[in-house]
Amino acid sequence: MRYLPVPASATLGPFLAILAATTLLPAIADAQPIRPLAQEYVAVFESPDPQRVFAYSPGIARLESGRLVATLDLGGPGMETSQGTVGVRYGKKIQGKVYTSEDGGQT
Repeated sequence: MRYLPVPASATLGPFLAILAATTLLPAIADAQPIRPLAQEYVAVFESPDPQRVFAYSPGIARLESGRLVATLDLGGPGMETSQGTVGVRYGKKIQGKVYTSEDGGQT
């Protein structure tokens, strides 16, 4: 009897499908809503139109002075009617935002 070599990807596919079905699906069925890590928090930014204006690339840093600096980018189809200064990346309008706080993030 002669055996032909079988690529590893051909044998892993069914294994991964069985692994996902037996471990991930039961976990998804028992999933609970995601709770914030902090129960008291201040939102840096909330999209005025979450279906059309997306916030991404978040960043936050605390300077030696204690000042907090938070950054994010805005994009999406809602940026076409955006007010203020916007840039263009890959032919789409985007906008960068920088926020600072001197009071530990309260404002």
